Amino acid sequence: TKYIFSTLAQLSENFIFIYLGLSLFTSPPSSEKVTNYVKPIFITITTVAVVFTRYAAVFPLSEAINLFHRHVRGQRQEELPHSYQMMLFWAGLRGAVGVALAAGFKGDNAQTLRITVLVVVFGGTTARMLGIRTGTSEYISLGR
Repeated sequence: TKYIFSTLAQLSENFIFIYLGLSLFTSPPSSEKVTNYVKPIFITITTVAVVFTRYAAVFPLSEAINLFHRHVRGQRQEELPHSYQMMLFWAGLRGAVGVALAAGFKGDNAQTLRITVLVVVFGGTTARMLGIRTGTSEYISLGR
């Protein structure tokens, strides 16, 4: 059952991102082209801003947590190793909430904002890309 649900979860995730990708090119009104809504400079600035703010939020706070655990609690092992910090960084860029909020935009620039959100969203292979083991059996074997 573990492998069946793992496969179903991966298929569901792939379906969602395929759907989002297709909606990027099929969502504008039929009277206008997609290229009227795609703004490369806006997308680039948004992507850089999102990556920078995620970096500025995850890594300094993770280091503060590790510092607290080392000095105040006297632990030798880091609470958040670098691989976990990278997972927090990339997982936060997946944007399911952003896509859901963008779907409700109204107004003249709503389509441009929707396309920008869809282009900026990363996702799909966070844990595998970083080589982080997931699942309950691995979590239990770590003794936590």
